[in-house]
Amino acid sequence: MSDTLTQEKAGLGTADDDGGPRPDLDGLLVSIPGNPAVWLIADGGYRKHVPDPGTLANLFVPNPSIVSDVNANAIPEEAAITAGAVLAVQSDGGTVYLVTNGQKWPITAGGFGRYQFNSAKVVHVPAVLLDFIPDGPVINWPQ
Repeated sequence: MSDTLTQEKAGLGTADDDGGPRPDLDGLLVSIPGNPAVWLIADGGYRKHVPDPGTLANLFVPNPSIVSDVNANAIPEEAAITAGAVLAVQSDGGTVYLVTNGQKWPITAGGFGRYQFNSAKVVHVPAVLLDFIPDGPVINWPQ
């Protein structure tokens, strides 16, 4: 079971907010009460659906904090995280990437912590595999 935070602690706002992107919430996992779906806020404040429990487990620490708030649906939604998305690094080390939606998103040290990524789930792959995946947005915190 995840640690559920309150709206006040997370600062999701109220139902009368403008419904625009929320880059200040990048890195949070959110849900809507009564709905089992989980979204990652990323890429400048957009909700990205985490499609299944396996993908959630592939990417995030065990029992990640998930903010449950009725106002989460006011955050604009973009393309979902790919089912089976992974965290990957070249076999000889270096930058860790979130590989999703046909892109590799470089993750900074601050971003890794903020997004609750699980270092035990990072897959080591030959450099040639990552070289052929186009770059995506940088996952960074603070912004």
